[in-house]
Amino acid sequence: MANWPFSRSQPKAPVMRLYDAINRRRDTRREFNGTVVDDEVLTRLLSAAHAAPSVGMSQPWDFVVIRNPETLAAFRDHVASERDVFAASLDGERADTFSRIKIEGIVESGLGIVVGYDPTRGGSNVLGRHAIADAGLYSTVCAIQNMWLAATAEGVGVGWVSFYREEFLRELVGMPEHVRPVAWLCVGPVDDLPEVPDLERYGWRHRSPLTTVLHDELYGRRTDDYVPTSVAAPSALARREANERLGALATPPGALGRLGELGVWVAACQGEVPPRPIQNPRLVIFAGDHGVAAHGVSAFPPAITGAMVRTFLIGKAGVSALAKANGVAVRVLDIGVDENFDDMPADVVATLQKHKVRRSSGALHLEDALSATEVRAALEAGATVAREEIAAGADLLISGDMGIGNTTPAAALIAAALGLPASEVVGRGTGIDDQALTHKTDLIDQALRRVGSRTNDPVETLQALGSADLAASVGFLLTAAASGVPVLLDGLMAVACGLTADRIAPGAAAWFAAGHRSTEPAQTLALAKMGLEPLLDLGMRLGEGSGAVAAVPVVRNAVALMRDVALLSELGVE
Repeated sequence: MANWPFSRSQPKAPVMRLYDAINRRRDTRREFNGTVVDDEVLTRLLSAAHAAPSVGMSQPWDFVVIRNPETLAAFRDHVASERDVFAASLDGERADTFSRIKIEGIVESGLGIVVGYDPTRGGSNVLGRHAIADAGLYSTVCAIQNMWLAATAEGVGVGWVSFYREEFLRELVGMPEHVRPVAWLCVGPVDDLPEVPDLERYGWRHRSPLTTVLHDELYGRRTDDYVPTSVAAPSALARREANERLGALATPPGALGRLGELGVWVAACQGEVPPRPIQNPRLVIFAGDHGVAAHGVSAFPPAITGAMVRTFLIGKAGVSALAKANGVAVRVLDIGVDENFDDMPADVVATLQKHKVRRSSGALHLEDALSATEVRAALEAGATVAREEIAAGADLLISGDMGIGNTTPAAALIAAALGLPASEVVGRGTGIDDQALTHKTDLIDQALRRVGSRTNDPVETLQALGSADLAASVGFLLTAAASGVPVLLDGLMAVACGLTADRIAPGAAAWFAAGHRSTEPAQTLALAKMGLEPLLDLGMRLGEGSGAVAAVPVVRNAVALMRDVALLSELGVE
């Protein structure tokens, strides 16, 4: 056709592109503008549905168009009763969230389309259905999707109602017993569609990123090809509404200081105002040794790493005490510790080393810390761990560290990212003296010279100057941000990894808050680069995730203020 993609049977004005329609499609409930779809547009929508692919060319769908106000009202009343049934199964926070969600626009749309599936269409031997009995049902859903995308392009809203009993709807529209009513679609013109879907806006569910459902060759296998290259920002709409709520609280303007700002950030990350309480904060400690620790950069021997891993496992470390006090789940993983833990039970070791990449790492001033294969494996290990923690219900994630000598690669990563000499980033770590500090500075400068322009690539920087545990932490932080889960950063190591994550996928830092200020100068520089101000400044340099865990009550307090303080309007004050 010479005038493809528009023919005379299609709208004269160009409609939106396919990908735009896919991304703008919404389940419409409250946006119907009160007018009715005209017959010409309706015919185009139904024709689009009827053009869908179907198994064996069976076209097993039927469309019952409903305009009768009495029928619309009868179905609305039935749906309302089913809504009450579902609401009764909820309690607490979930019930409150559901109470704010409108689930249908049956009467408001003025038109309903009941889509039926007839399994007898095409006869008893439908080509392609003999092994998959539901292939015909899938075909019917394809027809619905066609109609929905066409409607979006036409400026018509569609809302799929699923709160009904099939037998009620079948009887209401007179469908034969063998035809299954798959959907009631509310169809009507809209002036606009919301930027954020209602279920996401009200905090019922959030859209997960592609990386959480994409597998490479085998289910569960993922590769670094799926490391995000950018991260979408937290909800601008929720941030705006949270700021409005903050300004409307029964407190003097600005009186909540940074607690108010923190509450707004949580609301934006959750896409919900007021924000939900933080109920499941989870800390993962990535442990690993560093080849550079054998070169005089630490006040302690590398053997301490393994000893501290054992201490985490029995819940007796400093961060263990803080986590217990603040209701934070703790998990420790051996990503690159330079021992096998042969003295421990096999099942404990298997869990501990499930994601192990290697023993220790290369001395960064002499050689790359990791190979290209190892850095990819470590990034993916961290990403997998993040997905596991999110699946366990994490609503706030913390990356902890354990590894003697780890402040050296962390400082090197920050120096490389910011283009600074070692003298501006090096700190005393676990408490080294002046002579060791000078040596550590020289060593990092040597490493930066060795690597040269490779520092322009954040993944190559991680390979050359990082370590397995730090690379895993980067993958963890990247995946948390890409999955829309807020992160509380700890000290130097977590912040170095956060900065690296933001270099790999710009926008990741918007999902991070700084738990505390470390005594290490590099941390302050990296935080400034990301625009983050620490919540606490207690002179801590313990590591382990301890500073971030100590800041969890501050985050909870910020959420409580946003949720539980009265609004001026509730006091009768305008």
